[in-house]
Amino acid sequence: MSFVTSIVVAGALAGGVHMDADAQGQPVLAWTRWTRQERVTEVADVRGGRLVGRPHRLAPATESLDDLDVARSGAAIACWSESRSRRSNRTQLRVATRAPGGRWTRGRVVARLRTYADDLSCGVSDTGAAVLVWTEGRAHAIRSVAVAVDGTVGRTARLTRGLAWPTDVEVAADGTAAVGYTRPDDVVRLAHRSAAGAWSKRTFGPERGVPPELALTPAGQPVLAWRSYSGVLRMVAGPTYAPVELTTARDVGLAAFVAGPRGDLLALTTTGASLPTAPVPVNGRRTPSALGASIARPGAPFAPTTLLGPVSESPLEAALAADGSGVVGWYGGSAVGARKLTVDGTWLPAVELTTTVHGQLLLAAAPGGTVTAAWNELTGDGNEEVLRLATF
Repeated sequence: MSFVTSIVVAGALAGGVHMDADAQGQPVLAWTRWTRQERVTEVADVRGGRLVGRPHRLAPATESLDDLDVARSGAAIACWSESRSRRSNRTQLRVATRAPGGRWTRGRVVARLRTYADDLSCGVSDTGAAVLVWTEGRAHAIRSVAVAVDGTVGRTARLTRGLAWPTDVEVAADGTAAVGYTRPDDVVRLAHRSAAGAWSKRTFGPERGVPPELALTPAGQPVLAWRSYSGVLRMVAGPTYAPVELTTARDVGLAAFVAGPRGDLLALTTTGASLPTAPVPVNGRRTPSALGASIARPGAPFAPTTLLGPVSESPLEAALAADGSGVVGWYGGSAVGARKLTVDGTWLPAVELTTTVHGQLLLAAAPGGTVTAAWNELTGDGNEEVLRLATF
């Protein structure tokens, strides 16, 4: 297995590392780090495995960055929550945005809450319109707010009245948005926002399942995939939402589900040894199992699953490019490796990224097969967390 060379681009990390790319595979990388005086959130474009210019400081951060999204056009949004008072749980949500080809705005408040927020995520359309979704307070109910291109903030929408576990929000080029979620009954649900701003909801029951994976097609149609409690991997896609079985095997779990800019879908699965019901060895780590990948080209069914290699624990990440190529990266038990997918569906041999990853692995795929990878790892003495970047 060949080894990929990387460089350190930031140190003293305080969490909040995110990366996303436009339709050309040009990444934007953001992170939160400590300075001598404070904690700050920074963002930078990435080209050729290096940062473009000096990182742009979005704002001092009382908390780490929650999410980053880049539209196909290059429009971008970063969002985070911060405490309004040291004496209470009151929270405010901030965003910084960037128009295609423009500069980042200063962080501005888009919601003030009387309690704390969890699960904050955000997405942006090609024109720069944004949608935020979060869960609020002890009730853990899902809320959402939209931000227009001119910065106008809409009214907060209540998507659930009580406890719910959402996916990250996905926003299409035209501003259509979707979020999948489950509630205490473990039935998979979908909230879908039209480009005009109206939310609608669907329930895919009564069969119960684990929290779903969500993707959006280029036309803004949601695609949900999940593992039912009967062991079946199911998928529904708008506008019909007709149920489809991703596989007839009953000993697999859904590890990730990714959509590409032109509509390709990539499903990553693991064999039964990595499922929550699998036996746990005495050392506390699950037995490594096999990671499988299946690709569906636009308008075509999923191809037979290709086994990529052994998989042990997180991190696991995947990305697709606008020409149908892509990449999958995962921890195989001793190192984090990656395999590229070519436009003709061939999986290339694995390359090794690192043996010391500490938490996150982020990938971006560009047409032609170029991949950008970022991950955080501890220094040799274990006293500092740094951010590494590589292109291969």
